[in-house]
Amino acid sequence: MQRANLAAIFLLVDEVDAYKALVAGDIQKNLTLINIPPMKIKKGFTLHQVGDEYVIMQSGTGNVDFSNIISLNPTAARLWKNVENKEFDAETLAAYLTEHYEVEADTAARDARQVTEDWLKAGIIE
Repeated sequence: MQRANLAAIFLLVDEVDAYKALVAGDIQKNLTLINIPPMKIKKGFTLHQVGDEYVIMQSGTGNVDFSNIISLNPTAARLWKNVENKEFDAETLAAYLTEHYEVEADTAARDARQVTEDWLKAGIIE
C-alpha cells in the first residue's frame, strides 16, 4: 500500500523534483523508480586540474567567484570526465565505478547516489 501511495505522489510532481527529493532523503532511498529522467552537467561548469587537485568552476562570468568552486577527489573527477557532454544517472556512475575500480556493486551504487546528491545540492547538474 505504501508503494502505491508513493507512486501516486510521483505522478503529481515533476520527475526531476521527485528524483531530487529521493536523493535528498525525503523519500525512502531504497525505492526503485522507473523513468527517472537522465541528468546532465549544467552549461558553463567545467573541471580544472590545479596541481594534484580537481575543481569545478563556472566559466564565462568574467571574474572568478572563489566561493563557488567545488573540489573533487580524483575518483569524482574521473566520473565527471566520463559524463561530460552526456546524459547520465546514478546507475551510469555506478557502472563506471564497478568497471574501473575494485568495488562491490552495492558500494558503487551507494557512492554513485552520494555523488549525485552532492552534485545536485551544489547545483552543477540538472
